[in-house]
Amino acid sequence: MAKTSACTSCGAPIYWLKHEKTGKRAPIDVAPSPNGSCLVNLEEGSYRIAFERSSGTLYTSHFATCPHAGQHRTIASREANSLGRSSDELAARIGVSGATVERVRAVLASDEEEIKEQLLAGDIAPYTAYKRVRWLQRAKAGSA
Repeated sequence: MAKTSACTSCGAPIYWLKHEKTGKRAPIDVAPSPNGSCLVNLEEGSYRIAFERSSGTLYTSHFATCPHAGQHRTIASREANSLGRSSDELAARIGVSGATVERVRAVLASDEEEIKEQLLAGDIAPYTAYKRVRWLQRAKAGSA
């Protein structure tokens, strides 16, 4: 059973839940939200991303609602957003491939806010986020 705790930055009530696939823990707002993107299993203390809005009660990642979320971003996300560095320099510094850095940059430069939030919250991997952004961009270009 998931226990509630308080965000150390803003004091909001949150659950710390593990992602069903990756096992990474993330803060999830306690109150359900119609605009949320997380399906929560409180008995198992886990969550997953909801790709269909009609699949149950939705919750929001606290990274999307915390006014101090920027203080808690991963090193990879912060470093990839610093555009003054080369991909190779960033990759060496944070221990990921240059391709991963470029994918994170491409996602952060896009206008797909929900995907950016999921990436920065650690809910999806950079490659997955990049593929979703590219797919949406192609779909928009095809419908124009």
